Amino acid sequence: MPKSSLPRSELSAEQAPLAKAATKPEAHAPAPTSGGVPRIHVRSIAYSHDVAKRTVTLQIDDGALTKLHQGESVGGVEVQLILEEAIFVRYGGNIVSIALSR
Repeated sequence: MPKSSLPRSELSAEQAPLAKAATKPEAHAPAPTSGGVPRIHVRSIAYSHDVAKRTVTLQIDDGALTKLHQGESVGGVEVQLILEEAIFVRYGGNIVSIALSR
């Protein structure tokens, strides 16, 4: 996969590289109905050792900001894991890591 000059937080879910800890599922992602893979921006992360208190504020395709807990989803994007400086999301059959936007 060619390297992009965009910061990781600005990459689409398809372009963002998988982290070493993540595994790519065998199934292929269904064709998106909204015209393509969404652009996901991580605007803020509230990290806690208590998983139930972890939240992330996302902006998908330049839409409204959305606050989600680990395990919640919006627009076909599910927050799989919230870390201090990045998150893992599932879109279709892919799991990708997205760094916090600075």
